[in-house]
Amino acid sequence: MLAFEDETWLELKPLIKATWMEKGKQRKVLTPGINRRVVAFITLLYPIKAIKYNIFSTKNTFFFKRHVRELVRLVHKKGFNKLILVIDNATYHRSKDSKKFMEQHRDELKVFYLPTYAPELNEVDCSINRLLKADVCSNHSYGSLKELSQDVARYLKRLNNRWQKQRDLT
Repeated sequence: MLAFEDETWLELKPLIKATWMEKGKQRKVLTPGINRRVVAFITLLYPIKAIKYNIFSTKNTFFFKRHVRELVRLVHKKGFNKLILVIDNATYHRSKDSKKFMEQHRDELKVFYLPTYAPELNEVDCSINRLLKADVCSNHSYGSLKELSQDVARYLKRLNNRWQKQRDLT
């Protein structure tokens, strides 16, 4: 199974983008006094055409390994022997602890690192993260991280269902 993995910060402070408004009207977007954020670890899985995600408090080796552990379980559950994981060069992807984890799972996990500064090569970064930020985070404020996380989870579930229903064009 082939998997593209990436992470993205999701903040209470809204992302302000150009949007259509009725002439003479201006949309108000409230902002929090103190910005807080969560991170979504998102993976696109081929050929089963699924999106696997986890929402955590921060980006680090512990949460990265936890996400990958869930991916490996899913691979076995779907009847595949090996996960080919395509990731960027984030420090927690290359930490000693992450490398040790990947070495321990070498029979079921093969990792490919993308070239540095090449987000356009990661399917998650090019499609899912950009859509997520545009559709969920732009020009919208949330009262709490829980509310933001729930909205992100609903959005990714809908996106996953839509993606799985698309015909395979290959």
